[in-house]
Amino acid sequence: MRKTIRKWIVLAAVLALVAAACGDDSSETTATTAGTTATTAGTTETTAGGTATTTGGGADMFTELKIGVILPLTGGIAGPGADARESWELYFDTNGDGTTVTTSNGVNITYVMEDNASDPAVALTVATKLLEVDDVDIVIPGILASTGTAVGDALGERTDVLLLSPFSCNDDFTQRTPLEGYARPAGWSCSQTGKAFAQWAYEEQGYRDIATACTDYTFGYEHCGGFADAFTQLGGTITEQIWHPLGNSDFGTYATQMNELDVDGIVGLVVGGSAVPFVTAYSDFGVKNRAPLLAGVTTLDQSALRGMDKEVALGAIGHSHWSEGADNPSTKQFVEDFEAATGKIASYYAAGNYGAMEWIVAAVEAMSGPEWTPDLMLETMKDGLVVDTPFGQQAMDDEGAMVFNVYINEIQEREDGKLWNVPIFTYENVDQYYGRDRDEYLTQPPYTKDFQGTGVGG
Repeated sequence: MRKTIRKWIVLAAVLALVAAACGDDSSETTATTAGTTATTAGTTETTAGGTATTTGGGADMFTELKIGVILPLTGGIAGPGADARESWELYFDTNGDGTTVTTSNGVNITYVMEDNASDPAVALTVATKLLEVDDVDIVIPGILASTGTAVGDALGERTDVLLLSPFSCNDDFTQRTPLEGYARPAGWSCSQTGKAFAQWAYEEQGYRDIATACTDYTFGYEHCGGFADAFTQLGGTITEQIWHPLGNSDFGTYATQMNELDVDGIVGLVVGGSAVPFVTAYSDFGVKNRAPLLAGVTTLDQSALRGMDKEVALGAIGHSHWSEGADNPSTKQFVEDFEAATGKIASYYAAGNYGAMEWIVAAVEAMSGPEWTPDLMLETMKDGLVVDTPFGQQAMDDEGAMVFNVYINEIQEREDGKLWNVPIFTYENVDQYYGRDRDEYLTQPPYTKDFQGTGVGG
């Protein structure tokens, strides 16, 4: 425990910074979790009626765990942030009393939630508050790759706090420069899904010439770099790369550029509120009549799809490790529960936070011993644990990255007239290297604006 006097000094400084950056929008909430399905060698009943593996536990088991959750509840990514918050609250309300949930082996899990205002500097500020004032054991660092980088850079050297990220997907956190005490439960590496999407485009569609139009920051570089690198490895050509700023709302100029391209398709990646104007411009300027849109994970996510006109989005093709229309029991149950609670079809952001909590609870219920440590939880997560999440069954590799299904999705109309993603092709058990030799893959640089793969450019 840190000394009380130090807490009050830090609290005063942090609250001043948060007030300056966020106004009155920063919030603090306490809640709890339990109940998941996991598998290894044996199972035991959880307090919520699911099953999880356990290695024992007993009277000397640690009894408290506190999680610090950072989400963009205001700012440009507030829409996805709202979905993530609502699914978090749904999990805790469903499996606990809204403030504390006790796992099957007697551990009380609570949390403190903070708003990062979609700003890396604010994310760093509130992370400091969570660590120094709230004494959290685990930090979930937000949605944007940029906010994840800010928090990861600050916490990477600490050994007493576990950093778990279902959203912030920076490749090198589990690759070239792995963070100590870091994993991606129910998350992904930014370039991971794009590699499977490239295989579908090349092998299943026969595309050979592709352009990209992606958001100009870390996530865009890595996500579109994964596609571009894999596509050229297969023999395809990336003819043009267009970059648009994060938060952009006018895509007329970019649509005009795309209309001049002679390609088989265009990979389009946008985030948050930019998705609707991007897809609308793609349709209104006639780009979709020249080249089909091959949407990145966030472009046609349900959080954006809700605001799109039907004629603009219907039939569009995208990809993700999330598909709200997937026909598996865990996905269908989550989609039903989330819609009943919020009136919305569940997005990737909703599934990510819910799945992360299922991973945390499954790991806690599989642990034994008098003391919680980041290393013990990570070892438990990586030791053959398979968790049934809203995404379907997932496992974790030795570097803390996920192994999961990647869905090629088509936007279809549900019976009630609402649009949603439905899988038309599935790649199973996709890891972060996607068939590439790990050591060979890691000799190449990370994906940046200037490096999109050895076969791109030049």
